[in-house]
Amino acid sequence: MSKYKELVKKTVKTATSAAISVGVMVGVYIGVSMYADSVANQKKEVEAKLSADKGLRDSLDNQMNKSGVAEKRFAEIQSQRTSANYEANFELLTDVLRGTKQAYRFANLRIKPAESLLSDKSDLANFNYNISVRSRMKIDFQAVSDMHVFSFLEELRAAAPGLIRIDMVSLKRTADMLDASISQIASGSTPLLVDVKVEFTWIGIAPKEKKAGEAKPNQTKP
Repeated sequence: MSKYKELVKKTVKTATSAAISVGVMVGVYIGVSMYADSVANQKKEVEAKLSADKGLRDSLDNQMNKSGVAEKRFAEIQSQRTSANYEANFELLTDVLRGTKQAYRFANLRIKPAESLLSDKSDLANFNYNISVRSRMKIDFQAVSDMHVFSFLEELRAAAPGLIRIDMVSLKRTADMLDASISQIASGSTPLLVDVKVEFTWIGIAPKEKKAGEAKPNQTKP
């Protein structure tokens, strides 16, 4: 009988130990599972932050690259200019035209201003400068030759305030270059052989606290 009791005790003890072991294992499994889920969530959060940081860095890199392109383009434009003034100042433009008229011996030079409109592009809303645009500005004059005209246009783009974009040039020869014309040039006279019409867009850039010079409404002779 004592052996039987002993056997029962051992069996109960073994079963109890097994149950405890199973319970511990289940607890460890649950704990490990919860820890794994926590680690997985933390991993997702870290990956999301890294992705956001990468997006921000890419955006900043893109802005820096664009800024570099803009600076390079500005340097290229300025290297071809003799004027550092980017405001659409009509008086300065008139002075430039007066000087080129004398240099190239133009006659009857007239400029017809156009209405100034401020650019309403949304990407310029935070820009510290006003961008004014005068479309369909016109210049009429008479010249000796087409070479004088093209040299003048090149100088106008370089020396004029603001930015000049030539939209149209019309040349009409009114007479041929003859021996008599050459004799006139040699004697200091100017044979007027070409009628010229130029149409251009004039873009001005001025700080927002200032106003670019307003174009006069009527036709003007420099």
